[in-house]
Amino acid sequence: MDITIIADNGGGLTLQLVDDYDRRYQHYYKSPTQCATDIKTALADDSFEGWDGNEADDEDGNDCWLDPTCDQIRNGGYRILSADQLDVESSWRNIRELARALA
Repeated sequence: MDITIIADNGGGLTLQLVDDYDRRYQHYYKSPTQCATDIKTALADDSFEGWDGNEADDEDGNDCWLDPTCDQIRNGGYRILSADQLDVESSWRNIRELARALA
């Protein structure tokens, strides 16, 4: 399973999971602790099947997958990380708190 974390400069986190069958799960968190809990659960189960709160598509089936542009990243709006790139020394509070919650 591919795990991607997108941190935004407003303090939020978006978790994106893609399994071996290209099924996608995306959810936005204000709580780094809850995001960490879901990452741990996904790693333990190697699945997100049946999870509530999937925001990969809207109610009409339109693609809502968050994919920040290079300009948005370069301008400091977002940071895109994998779970092993999280750093408790990060300059962003949401990344630090998520790293601590996963440790």
